[in-house]
Order: sequence, then C-alpha cells, then structure tokens
Amino acid sequence: MVSRLNGNVNISGNNQVGPGIVLKVMTGDTISISTFSWYSGAVQPAATGVPAISTELISLLTAGVAGENGGKGGTIPTTYSSPFLVTDISTLVSDDSSTYVTTRPKAFLNWMVVGEDYTAATNSPNHVGAIQIPVCNAGDSLKQIVGPTNMVVRRNGWIYVYLSNQSNQDVFFDNLVVNLKHGPLVEQKDYYPFGMENPALSTKTIKANYYENRIKFNGKELQNKEFTDGTGIEEYDYESRMQDPQLGIWHNIDQLADKSAGWSPYSYTFNNPMRFIDPDGRMPQLGHVENDAEQQMDVQLQQENQSLFQNLMKIYNSLKQGESLSINLENQHNNESGNEWISYTGQNVTVYGGSDGDKSNVLYTFRGSSGLNDGYKDSRNSKYQKDKDKGPVPNGKYRINLIPDPNRIANNNADGSLTPSHDGGIEQIPERIYNSSRSAYWEYPGWGTWRARLNPLPGTNLYGRDGLFYLHNSTKGFSHGCIECSPGIYNVLINYRNAGKKYIDVIVDYPNNNTSTYGHTDR
Repeated sequence: MVSRLNGNVNISGNNQVGPGIVLKVMTGDTISISTFSWYSGAVQPAATGVPAISTELISLLTAGVAGENGGKGGTIPTTYSSPFLVTDISTLVSDDSSTYVTTRPKAFLNWMVVGEDYTAATNSPNHVGAIQIPVCNAGDSLKQIVGPTNMVVRRNGWIYVYLSNQSNQDVFFDNLVVNLKHGPLVEQKDYYPFGMENPALSTKTIKANYYENRIKFNGKELQNKEFTDGTGIEEYDYESRMQDPQLGIWHNIDQLADKSAGWSPYSYTFNNPMRFIDPDGRMPQLGHVENDAEQQMDVQLQQENQSLFQNLMKIYNSLKQGESLSINLENQHNNESGNEWISYTGQNVTVYGGSDGDKSNVLYTFRGSSGLNDGYKDSRNSKYQKDKDKGPVPNGKYRINLIPDPNRIANNNADGSLTPSHDGGIEQIPERIYNSSRSAYWEYPGWGTWRARLNPLPGTNLYGRDGLFYLHNSTKGFSHGCIECSPGIYNVLINYRNAGKKYIDVIVDYPNNNTSTYGHTDR
C-alpha cells in the first residue's frame, strides 16, 4: 500500500506521520527494517507554521504501547507514560534534525526501542535512529531505504517504527517491512522476597502458541488457575509442603520442627528470605554459600538465637508481680583463649569445641593441604616437614591472634614479596601492588584472598625453618609450607573474633611420619 505524506498539515488530507507499528520485544530478539520511497520535482524545505511532529507522535505511540501491553493487563495511562515519552520523542525528532540534509526532503524511516520504564534505549547501539530518504532524480523509480539489519534487541519493551515527512511537498512510501524474530527469552519474572510476583517489573513476549510457564519462584511450580472459574490456591509446591507467597508462610507443619525448636513450624526461611532458601520445605539453608561449613554455621546460629529468645520469654512470662529479670548476654566465646581450637592432621582442618586437645565435639571440618608440589618433587607428606620452603608445616602448636583488624591489607617489600605482619592476625592479600614509580607491579594469585599468621608457641620444633607459617585460602592443592584451607574457615575466625575471642590455637599433629598432607583443596 502506497502512503503519501506531506508536512504541510494545515492543508486538509496531509499528514506528517505515515504507516507505523509498535511491537513487543524481548532481550535477544532480532529485527530488520526497510521500505521504499520516492518524490518528484524540486526539493522543498520543511513546512512552517504547522504543529510540531512530536504532538502527533505522542498520541500514536502511547496508544500503540497500550495495545501491545504484554501480560500486564489494562491500558497504560497516558499521564504515566507521556512524561517519559515526550523526552524520548524529542530525542528522536532531534536525531532527524541532526541528520537532515537539505538537498533531500525532510522525510525519514524512524525507529525507537522503548524499555519497560517507557524510556528510550539510547545507551544501546542503534536502538534509536532514523534514515533520511535518498535523492530522486528525474526518471528515477522507487529508492530503497534499509534500516537496522538483524539488530539484536538489548532491552525488554517495545519498538516503534514509523515513516515521516516534514517537507512542504509530497513524499511517497511503499512496502514498509519490519521483520521481527523472537529470541530465546519469552518471559522475565521479578519477585518480592517471599515469592509474590512483582507485575510492574515482570514481562513476557507476545508469541503464538506460547504456553504459560508454571515453574516460577525458586524454580517451584505455582499452583494456580486450577479451578473451573479461573481461580486457584496460589501456592508454590516445595515437595514436602506448600508455601503461601502472599503471607510468606507454610500451611503445613515442618517435618523437621524439632531441629529448629525456637521457630514456628510454619515460618519460611527463618523469616529472612533475603539470606536463606528452603529447597524442599524441610530445612532452611543459606542462599549463596561457598561450602557446607558456612551453611552449617549460619543455620546453627539462627536456631540457637531463636531458641535463646524463646527461653528468655518463658522465664519472663513466669515472673510474679514485683519480681525482676536480670539478663547477662555475655557470649560463651567472650574470653581470651575461648572454648574452641583448630586441628590439622594432614588432610583436614577441624574446629573443635572444648579445651585444646579435646576432640569430643566437632564443630566444622574443612579440607587442608600443606607442602609444595613443584613437578619435580611432591613434598606434601609429613616426612618432609623439615624441608625449608617445601615441606608441610611442622608438628606443633601455633596461635592465631584475632585482635588485629582483619580488613588490613598485607604490606610488601621492595621486591614485591609480602612482609610478615608484626601483630600477626588475619590480613587481606592484595590483588596487585605497584612499585614506587608504578613501572612494575606484583600479583599474588597463588595466595588466595586472605591469610592468618600461625605464630609458633614454645615447645614447637621448627627444624631451623623461619616460622613464617600462615593459614590461607587458595585452590592450588599445595603451599610453600603454609596450610591451604577451604575459604569457609575465614567466616569461622571472623565470627569468633566478633564474639570476643582474642586468639585461637592451632595444633598440627600428623598421625605418623608418612602422612599425606594433600587435602584435595584444588577441587
């Protein structure tokens, strides 16, 4: 269908804006746009004394976006979308003006990607643009205008494609082609912490034969619309029980309620869904953890804290009139030596509760490796503990000072090597250190991200070694005499420090003189 446009809209029958279309797009979609145009006679300047083209564009675009509203439902109020779109249309019109060549009519093929927030995607390449029609000489026929070709859409929203002519002469357009290919993304859902969908931030594509996705929050199936009238129970199936995202609770008793006696058996994720998840409805766990020890520690603290609160409330409620309650909340770890110690036996780093040497109460276990494996000799064995800079840390007793600030950055020598901390304790390992002229730098990828100084205590035989031993996280599977340990022990040390402990002892005790000290920390 041929469309005639003329910018002098003061004459009845003339229009500045011609054929156009608004399409729903999702990130990953591709789009190609082209059309044909021609005109005859001398080129005329833009029409004057006529309403701005943006006035016509706003009404067309808001009506189009409302019609292509995806799954949100209802019409988008002009009072909401117009303030954003006015700025966007002005940007698009200014693009027309900035690329306008006066030797051709001021007529363009235009396109603009508008996000879900009704603002133009000006930061994405080629998402807002216009191409002026080519010159038509006497005897010329249709001239093709090629816009974006296989442009990958980078934002969920809509694309508005339209033809325009602001010149005071007729310009003809024919065969506007908009080829939209849907990408892999058909739906994006955003949720409140307890699982309710946030419709203002969620969207889905407009696509034929699109079956509704029922696997939603936390990868669980939402039971809804199962009744004949279109309603449903609106709960997530977590296998063991059903979760109500509107109330943020379970509607069934916790099968493991005895494991968290201080919490209601109906509470979901300790009432803290920002930190915890519950994969199957039986027991909360940390949402993002590096290892099982960190998971175990946080869940245990939640259970113990709630149990303490419940016990205090029972005592408070039992008080008689005139009686008072004095509470001493001093932590059991708030002492110098504490009630915990660390053992390294060659492949495991274990944290025990109780006095040094008491192994009756295992709190946490981590993998640990010590000794060098340089390709020529594997020194990860207790029989090499006398070898300087290669053998594992020697048998004996060491102490980690927990008083210094653990956020300190380790210092370095002129040659880039890290200097021993005067106070010991926990230090952060720098990613990169430059020399004074910044002409060279050193990096420490083999150290990990932190280290804790192991200070030898009297009676420990160092076999002439320098005694500069550390507990640190890395994933090489070996070390130069230090103990490489899983990252989770850092959280244990920090928690003990925050609880008031001033130091914690580490006892290295290999079962025999031929014990492997390779704890598979590189896995």
